[in-house]
Amino acid sequence: TVETLGDKNIALIIAALVAMGTLITRPSMTRNKMAAAISAALSSGGVIILITSAGGGFGAAIRQSGIKEVIAGTGAETATIGTLLLVFALTTLIRTAQGSSTVAMITVASIFSPLALQPELLPYHPVYLALAVGCGSKPIAWMADSGFWVICKMSGMTESEALRTITPMSIIMGTVGLVATVAGALLFPLV
Repeated sequence: TVETLGDKNIALIIAALVAMGTLITRPSMTRNKMAAAISAALSSGGVIILITSAGGGFGAAIRQSGIKEVIAGTGAETATIGTLLLVFALTTLIRTAQGSSTVAMITVASIFSPLALQPELLPYHPVYLALAVGCGSKPIAWMADSGFWVICKMSGMTESEALRTITPMSIIMGTVGLVATVAGALLFPLV
């Protein structure tokens, strides 16, 4: 049925079978070459999936810790530009600890959602909170991050080369984004 074929797991299996079928139709493809190609794909993809899954589990544990209630109870009336720095720092901390930008953004956005839902308590538009979350998801890409491994493995870099290249680049991206966000909140608060 449509529901069965539309299931994400079934769809991925079908896509893998179609890809293997396409690969085997190549004239120069032998059984050994196909086995080597599939083995290489599974070994690089498996590491990425494992790291991403571990990060998702850690993110769920952080959300279950009750930190949202603690931050919400500190008093939203004290929201300032410093709140943007806190949002950025917390997103960066979670992203660095467990590796997933997406999990870090969702976790911090849910923690600070009471502020975003009451824009009258902010000295700037709530979009600046979202920008701070996004910028905080960039810094410190390292070995706990599946994106780090995708770039590292697909580009042919060694781990040390990737750490010397990707990590500083991600720190610069996040920092420049935060500076632009704070400047925007100060110069154009949109309230």
